[in-house]
Amino acid sequence: MVLDRGAARMFALALSVLMTVSVSARSAYAVTVTKVVVSNKSSRILYFWENNHDCSSPGFAKVTVTVAPKQGKIRLIRSKDFPNAGPTSPEYECNTVRIPSVQAWYTSARGFIGEDYAEFEVIHSDGVPRTIQVQIVVK
Repeated sequence: MVLDRGAARMFALALSVLMTVSVSARSAYAVTVTKVVVSNKSSRILYFWENNHDCSSPGFAKVTVTVAPKQGKIRLIRSKDFPNAGPTSPEYECNTVRIPSVQAWYTSARGFIGEDYAEFEVIHSDGVPRTIQVQIVVK
């Protein structure tokens, strides 16, 4: 199976410890990731960033929570973070430059232990919506 550059990036990034979403394709994607968090503690479960090949950034992604978790809350925070491009990415050298990002933080309901779920729509500068589905395991 041959993946276009955008599909290959989305697959590789979905496997990273902190989910990062980068732009390169002109079609929509849906990615599902699993995150393990501690009950009743705020945890960063995702962050979304985009950078150009010269390490500049077109700015913040538009991130919307489309399905809120039933057993907790999501906070979206604008920040500046280091990208998390993999070693084979052309943007790997950009990992030393802080760029605009949107962080998603999850906090479970008090005393909740079990599984939760959230879904996000992310739109980067290319205007293509991407769906990120998050299975949240609360321990």
